[in-house]
Amino acid sequence: MSDFDKTRSELITRRSELSSRIENIRADLEQRGAQETSNPSADDQQAVTLHDFMETLRRDLGLIENALQRIDAGEYDRCTVCGGSIRRDRLELLPCTLRCAKCSRAFPRDYVQQLRSQHANLRRALASLTGLISQMAPECERGEATAASVAPTLALLADLGRQLPEHFALEEKGGYLAEALAVAPRYSRRASSLQAEHAELDQQMKLIVERASGAHSSGAAWRDVQERFQQLSLDLLAHEEAENDILGCAFLDDLGAAD
Repeated sequence: MSDFDKTRSELITRRSELSSRIENIRADLEQRGAQETSNPSADDQQAVTLHDFMETLRRDLGLIENALQRIDAGEYDRCTVCGGSIRRDRLELLPCTLRCAKCSRAFPRDYVQQLRSQHANLRRALASLTGLISQMAPECERGEATAASVAPTLALLADLGRQLPEHFALEEKGGYLAEALAVAPRYSRRASSLQAEHAELDQQMKLIVERASGAHSSGAAWRDVQERFQQLSLDLLAHEEAENDILGCAFLDDLGAAD
């Protein structure tokens, strides 16, 4: 049994999960392209959001594949920049990292871009849904909305409901903030406070998805969904901005200390 058999097993499990999710999204996108729709603008927004998320998953899948190859080659704990050792506690926190702690400090932009890319995708999804929910409001108020007319909005809500816990899980399991904390652990308390918000945000999203189903038959019910989603959007954007702040402060403080 090698030193990294447990890590290898966990990465293989995660690879299987990501591959399955990517395949499901690809099939969904192909189906959307093959079918006509009564609401092309809504369908286009859904497709863009799904495509963005699929590309994020593909990037994560590539990192996992690379880590597995390095384990098999006996190079998993070797820094790809300086060739030195990567500490085990760092690998446990960042199972797909390619660099030791020292070399990672020379590449802060990589991690800043990764996290901000994730947050940009989330902002686009929130903006798309906010627009779709608002567009449906007058129709629901008049009692003219049908299950077919709200289907694209409900599908996008369900997609976001699946994406959020996956995004949170990545952060909690050594994802995009982990590199910043590995460099500057003094921000761990702030990060833990943000992590504690994940369950509440996820629960808010689940409740919205649940209430949106069938809400088109009542103007008041749809307004409730609209108001809840607006609040969730504000909470999520504030949450993600706080994460961006930690990331920026961690690297800027650390680089300043190095100078």
